[in-house]
Amino acid sequence: MSSLTAKLTGAAAPLLHPNIDAMTIAPRTPAEKGGAATQGGAEAVVATDLFAGLRFRCPGVENPDFVLHRPEFRHAKFLIAGANFGCGSAREHAVWALRAFGLQGVIAPSFGALFYGNCFKNGMVPIVLEEAEVMGLAQECAPGAPSALLTLDLAQRELRTPAGRVIQFAIPAFRYRQLLEGLDEIDMTLQQQDAIAAFHRRAAIERPWLFGAARS
Repeated sequence: MSSLTAKLTGAAAPLLHPNIDAMTIAPRTPAEKGGAATQGGAEAVVATDLFAGLRFRCPGVENPDFVLHRPEFRHAKFLIAGANFGCGSAREHAVWALRAFGLQGVIAPSFGALFYGNCFKNGMVPIVLEEAEVMGLAQECAPGAPSALLTLDLAQRELRTPAGRVIQFAIPAFRYRQLLEGLDEIDMTLQQQDAIAAFHRRAAIERPWLFGAARS
C-alpha cells in the first residue's frame, strides 16, 4: 500500500465541477487495450495520465487553462472537488493517477462509493465536508502556493486553512486505521489469523457435521 505522510502541507487546487467520474480522472491508456497482461498496476500509471483529456489539448500539449497547469498548483498536494467526485466505476486507476501526480488528499462534499474505498487502499485521504465549507475553503486556497497553503494533520483529523482556521473532519475508524498503518483489507484480515483459527476450532466442535460434509 502507498505510504502516507501523517502531517502534510501544500497547495489545494480547486476543481469544483460535480460528478467527475473515475474514467475522466484516469482515462484508459493504450496499454490497457491489451487487457490485464499488459496494463500493469499502480506502477504503470504516470502523472500525465491524470485528467489527461482535460489537461492536454493533444498528447504533449498542455491546456494552460486547466487548474493543475497553473504555476501555483503544479505541485499541489490536495484537490478540492465537487460533489460525487470519483463516481462511475471501481476504476482504481483514478486513485493511482492522483497519487502519481503527487496529490495525497481530496476534499469534496461527497464521493463515489467505490472511489472512496479505493482511496484508503492507496494512501489517499478522502475528506468529506459540507458543500458550503468546501466552497469557502476553495476560495481561501485559491491563491495557491506559496501564499495559500493547506495543512492536513491526519492524527488529529483536522485541516488548518491558509487563514489559520481549523476544520475537523471525520473518517470511519476502520478506514482511519488503514491510513495510519498503511494497510489494505487483506492486511487487516491477516492480523486476525489467531481469532480466525480459534473460530474454526470452535466451529469444528460445535458444528462437526459442516466440516464432515466439506471433507466428504
